[in-house]
Amino acid sequence: MRTEHISLLPGSIGRQYELSILHFGNENAGQKIYIQAALHADELPGALVCYHLREQLLALEAANRLNAHIVLVPMANPIGSAQTLHHNISGRFDLATGRNYNRLTIDLHTLVQPILSEQANALASDAAANVRAIRQAMRQALAQYRPIDAVGILHHTLMQLAFDADVVLDLHCDHHAHMYLYTLSGLWPVIEPLARYSGSTCQLMADESPANGFDEALNMPWLKLQRDFPAANIP
Repeated sequence: MRTEHISLLPGSIGRQYELSILHFGNENAGQKIYIQAALHADELPGALVCYHLREQLLALEAANRLNAHIVLVPMANPIGSAQTLHHNISGRFDLATGRNYNRLTIDLHTLVQPILSEQANALASDAAANVRAIRQAMRQALAQYRPIDAVGILHHTLMQLAFDADVVLDLHCDHHAHMYLYTLSGLWPVIEPLARYSGSTCQLMADESPANGFDEALNMPWLKLQRDFPAANIP
């Protein structure tokens, strides 16, 4: 396991936030899996899941049984984690702006589409080559993007960690709820085994909502690029 620490720009004078990222397996493997928890910083069961998952991944890594690069971010929101009021974490909304931490302002599709449009032969019939081209355009767009506040910097940093992953799991929770999954309709055949393995009793699927949560900010660009380039074979 490799532990990475990323310093986020201070939200105010004299304050610094740090994001801790755990890397497992071969970081040059062909597949990448990204898992984060507690983007809503007061939703802690996901962080507890990551605590136990860390121990299991360490054991699998020691046994040389990992065939993917797995990125684990147990506490994805150090800004919200620091928002304590009367001994209670208030981590769902940014107290300075009122923004929901799971409502991103980054529109990756809008950033990427012009880059791909300028490359006339970037996308064709080869799905794997298209994935590489799109991810390269995403990498370029995110490198050029400049967030303007602390929450934007957090979202930008997390997206840079996750945009090129083959699997992204964003762990949330509720006060009292059955286990459920939320994903795109077209992804259900891929996600269905996860629903069974995790004991999910409710599956929520939508192609687009106005929320632009973390998962949608990553998967919606692919769906929109399919519409932008109908002749290309885009997974």
